[in-house]
Parts: sequence; structure tokens; C-alpha cells
Amino acid sequence: MEDVLKIVQLLNEGKTFTEIAKIVGCSTTRVSNIKSGHSHSAITGIPKHDKKKRAELTEFQVLQIKQMAHEGRRLSFIARKFGYDYKQIHQIVIGKRWGHVAPELNREV
Repeated sequence: MEDVLKIVQLLNEGKTFTEIAKIVGCSTTRVSNIKSGHSHSAITGIPKHDKKKRAELTEFQVLQIKQMAHEGRRLSFIARKFGYDYKQIHQIVIGKRWGHVAPELNREV
């Protein structure tokens, strides 16, 4: 139980799955399952996330994503922050998706 709470603490600190797995001595899959609520939700209080029911991003969130990328934040960090995967964030940043929002911040491919 202590390691589950330690994993949650490290997730809240912004550590990557790999970093947490090395610190705690477990697999990245275990870290992912805890974060998503697929395991130990009774201990952590994290509800199980259903990817099919994920809400679409708002224009304000897309603007935040593009601004963070423009300021030099890593796309993997942005993806974790917004709960999306790297590929989706990359498509937003290059303007393939949501290209009409702040087009001046779209990166060239």
C-alpha cells in the first residue's frame, strides 16, 4: 500500500512513468494502471478513466498547449498535463489538428 501512495505522490510531482518505476522498483505498466484508476482505485481514490468518454479539448486548452510548446516545453510533458498522448499533442502543435487556433504558433514540420 505504501508503494501505491508513493507512486501517486510521484505522479503528482510530475515524474515520468519510467522515473517512478525506477524509484519504486515496479513496472511502468503498474504506474500507468494506478494513474488511470485501473488498479488500487480504492486506495488512491482515482476513478477509472474511460478513454471513450474523454472530453474534447477546448480552444483555450489548445491555445495553452501551443503556447507551452512555443515556450519550449517538451511535448511529452504537455501530453501528460492534458491527459493526451504525444502524437495528439504533436498534431495540435504542428497545426494538423486545431490549426485555426493561434496559427502563428503552429510549428513547421
